[in-house]
This record gives sequence, structure tokens and C-alpha cells, in this order.
Amino acid sequence: MKKAILLLVLAVSIKAQWNSEWNSSSIDYNTLSGWISFKQTSTSIWEKAFYTLNETSFNIMDNVYPTAVKYSYNFTQEEITANYQIYSLGIDLTGDDITEFYVLAYHENSDNYRQSFKILDITNNNVILEKNNSSFYYSYPVLWDLDNDGVLECSFIEYDYPNYSSYRYNVLNTGIITAITSKPESVNKGFRLNNNYPNPFNPSTIIDYEVPSPSQIKIEVFDITGSKIRTLIQDFHQAGNYKVEWNGTDEYGNIVSSGAYFYKMSNEKFSDVKKMIFLK
Repeated sequence: MKKAILLLVLAVSIKAQWNSEWNSSSIDYNTLSGWISFKQTSTSIWEKAFYTLNETSFNIMDNVYPTAVKYSYNFTQEEITANYQIYSLGIDLTGDDITEFYVLAYHENSDNYRQSFKILDITNNNVILEKNNSSFYYSYPVLWDLDNDGVLECSFIEYDYPNYSSYRYNVLNTGIITAITSKPESVNKGFRLNNNYPNPFNPSTIIDYEVPSPSQIKIEVFDITGSKIRTLIQDFHQAGNYKVEWNGTDEYGNIVSSGAYFYKMSNEKFSDVKKMIFLK
């Protein structure tokens, strides 16, 4: 009897600790939101800030429990076409202890789009670095200490556009003393189609994708004319992170020609397309 009373008292005591700390105002269903590591207070501690992301803008709120927008970035039409892909670098490049971001943009047409990127300071929307040349398709940037010399490098790939006949690596020395090995993180926490790896590839590549809620998912591969090459996935998914491999073959097991291909992830509410290069 004493043991039962003790357990009852303990249960009541634990329940009493669950007090409401904060409730957000109503958020539009089509707006993504959450918390992101935003301001660095030491070499290992980052303060969180609440963000919202919709089809036109990315907003950093004034606190972990927000009352107003503190910083905002409005997407260009090309960035909207790219499905407002904005990423935190998890790195302070300007000395204000606040992380910088990069954003991708799609140009030209949907059958053979050209990608560019820019790295920006969200506090004033100043562009720190932009790569946008009509003769090249650019991969996303990676900032890290590539050669372990204590200085931060920015690396990216540029592909000849529109034929993708060759590609080259670019490494920029930022002059910033650091030792960064972290991977950029996505702000977008909804359905997400990630960049395939390796890219370019031979003989196979991996496609990562994220499903935030139970849904029917289809992933297809197309050539640059828009003709479907292969359906990789067509199945119901529970929420989670997934990956699928493509070995460069069509629906009949034939190896495709070298060149650029597109892979598309879609369901009844979401669609995204990315490009990959197959080299024999």
C-alpha cells in the first residue's frame, strides 16, 4: 500500500512540472518553420532562433520564442523557381557571430535549367559571393578547411553549360582562420530532394530524400529532352529519411548514354527536380 501511494505521489509531482512555456501564433499551412542554430556564443555553442520560410521570403525571428521578424530575405524569381532552397552554412564569415546562408537559383528553362548560387549575410542582405555565369552550371558551395592549413576554403564545381561536355573544381581561399568540417544543413524541413552523390558519377549514384509525413512518393529519371528513362521509386512512405540508387540504366536494363539527366521527386503536394551527370 505504501509503495502504491509513493508511486501516485511521484506521478503527480512529475505531471505538475509540465507547465506551458510558449505557444506560437497561428502559422499558415504553406509556411515552413522551426528553430535553427543562428548566433554563436562560443566556439561550440550556438543560440537558436525561430525561422519561417514561404514561397517569397525567409525570415529570422527576434528570439528563440519570437515576437517579431528581425531579419528577412526576399527570394528572386529565379530562386522561387528553384523552390526557395536556402541553407545555413553554420559558419560566421563576417565576424558578427551570426551564421551566413547560401541560396540556389534556376535559370533558363525547365528542360535544361542552369543553376547558380550566392552566399549572403542575412543581417543586411549583402552578397558575399555569387556565381552566376550563363556559360556554367554551378554546384552548391562547401565551406571547410579542405587542405588542413587552418584557413577556410570555399569549393564548388562548374559544369560547361548547356552541353555539359566537361566540368572543373574551383577552390577559393577566404583568408578566414578556422577549421570547419561541418556539412551545410537545410532550413527547409518539409519534403526534400537532396543533391545526388557522387555527381558526376559512374557507375552509380545515390539520391537522398526526406518525407515529413506519410505519403505516396514517386522518383523518376528523365533525359534532357524530357523523356522518362526510368521510375526508381513509386511507393507509399512513412515519415523519414530515404535513399535510392541509380545505376545509369533505363527501364529495360540498358546503360544510358553519357550526359545530363534529371531526377524528379513528386507526390500530390510536392514536386522538385535536380540534375545529375552520368559519365562513361
